[in-house]
Amino acid sequence: MDLSFTHGLFGLMSAVCASLYAQNALLRNRNRDLTHNQTELERTSRTDPLTGLQNRATITVAPPGGTLVSGVVAVLDMDDFKRVNDELGHLAGDEVLREVGRLIRASVRGGDLAFRWGGDEFVLVLQNETEETATTRLLQIEARLEEFHLRGFGPLPMRVSWGVAEAHGSRLHDLVALADEQMYSMKRDRKRTRVQYTESNEPVTTHEARRRTQPGN
Repeated sequence: MDLSFTHGLFGLMSAVCASLYAQNALLRNRNRDLTHNQTELERTSRTDPLTGLQNRATITVAPPGGTLVSGVVAVLDMDDFKRVNDELGHLAGDEVLREVGRLIRASVRGGDLAFRWGGDEFVLVLQNETEETATTRLLQIEARLEEFHLRGFGPLPMRVSWGVAEAHGSRLHDLVALADEQMYSMKRDRKRTRVQYTESNEPVTTHEARRRTQPGN
């Protein structure tokens, strides 16, 4: 056999193998990029861009099957948030929501889920919590909001009303509805019991002020 032919054939095969190897490496890189892009798209589609929390659409598939075996669902709604938009502008309102999202993300634990339900309303799924322990955590969130500072504006104390519903193998949407009802009940009670001041500047609740105006008091 002609050695020059053998060497030529060997060189050709080596070149083909090198080309195939390079093409396979390129395909692997492209597949990796496609997988990364697909993962990023899925993450973006599940995430609220303003707060960084999961968006409302994802609550239909979380937890799996839409049923919470144990834990608590909490619905939070910011009090008088419209005032922020009206008096300080929507950019300030967005900054408040962004900071609330950061605070909620810092407050959740492993296994918990946090969603921006819409507007200034949020839903938390707190795994393996009771109504009592969940309330303690919500009070901590509110305490931090009361110390809120808005960049460029200074102190801006915020409050939230909330409701909780404890799960016993219940459907997630049913729990959200129950917690939402409790949240609005708290919001109504707070409006009824806002502090009023008498002529002597003694703080009284609305109920007490009403009692004082009744005959015989």
